Amino acid sequence: MEKHEIVIIGAGPGGLTAAKELAKKDRDVLLLERKPEDKIGEKVCGGGLPERVWKDVPSSLFKGVFTPIIHLGGIEATAQLLGMKVASVDRIDLGQYQLREAEKFGAEVRGNSPVSYVKLRQNKVICKGEEIGYDNLIVACGSNSRLLKRLGLRTYITIGYDYDIEEHFRDMEIFYDVEKIGIRYAWIFPHGDHASIGSGYIPRFGQKGINERKKIENFFKERGIDLKYAKKRSAPMNIAYNYFKRRNVYLIGDSASFLNPLTGEGIYQAMRSGEIAANAIIDKKYKYKKPIKDVYRHHQIVNPLLFAADFFSIKKLEPKRIQKMLGWLENSKYGHRALSRANYLLAKSLKIYPGFASFLYLSQLFAPTTLASWDTIKDYMDVLI
Repeated sequence: MEKHEIVIIGAGPGGLTAAKELAKKDRDVLLLERKPEDKIGEKVCGGGLPERVWKDVPSSLFKGVFTPIIHLGGIEATAQLLGMKVASVDRIDLGQYQLREAEKFGAEVRGNSPVSYVKLRQNKVICKGEEIGYDNLIVACGSNSRLLKRLGLRTYITIGYDYDIEEHFRDMEIFYDVEKIGIRYAWIFPHGDHASIGSGYIPRFGQKGINERKKIENFFKERGIDLKYAKKRSAPMNIAYNYFKRRNVYLIGDSASFLNPLTGEGIYQAMRSGEIAANAIIDKKYKYKKPIKDVYRHHQIVNPLLFAADFFSIKKLEPKRIQKMLGWLENSKYGHRALSRANYLLAKSLKIYPGFASFLYLSQLFAPTTLASWDTIKDYMDVLI
């Protein structure tokens, strides 16, 4: 029977990062990927890279570097004062680069090699009917893998979708508009001669794909962008966190649900969790709990909001009524002071009690101008993004 020290399932940003880091230390690494090698990297994704991941990606892959314009209802703000920059990259370019890097350091990557089953007690995976043994297993097969259910892991599926439009856009833009698109956000991510325009929805909240797409198409049509004939793509995203490590099994990236449940952004989280898993395997004394908690912080922030919306049923919420009430407070002298002070105190509490961010997010969503100072917004963005 074939056996390796480390077997990695999935050649996404997390799996390839882990393979590279382990191969650097001369570890015996086998990475199994269901796609052919020339398709590694293909995925429905806006392709936005925050600055914290730039050190691991050559700038030659960037299609552009942007200071996003954030639209909060009828208010337009630039993220420049937040010191926020985002690069755009085509995912297949990123995947092929990471593949070359992992193989350069000696990792073995096999395309067209789907894993159908894992025998956890026997430390074996089944690939194309053959058993492959391992000492350590890294699961990096994304959100849409049947393998997650076969491993008995929880799933809470949201749907991300985008339109690939062949048109040049100058700016990267992010939109929040409760009245027109509901409690979520939409984006425009430029990629040179084309762009990714998209959003997402949560089926568990009673949102239906065709209705949500129509909302987005009408929203952008009002802005002069016709998405009717653009190439449509969609993919599920699992936001149910399970665990990072159990015995000799590590879950990373979207498999562990480290992606940001609010924005769907997960490239940084995948690469960072892959690096942490590799460090934990290389050094048994490595203390991984603190760095992995930082990767997981988005769930601490957003999950209270998702739980509340699920518990009360989002279909029964009346955003217009809430918006009207907060608008009245905002126009009142003392109401404005109270809301501004509340936002300030919530921002200060984020690092101690991340769950408070759900209420701060609602305040920003329904009454964005109550965020009285850029310092308060920056405190919020530092934790949320």
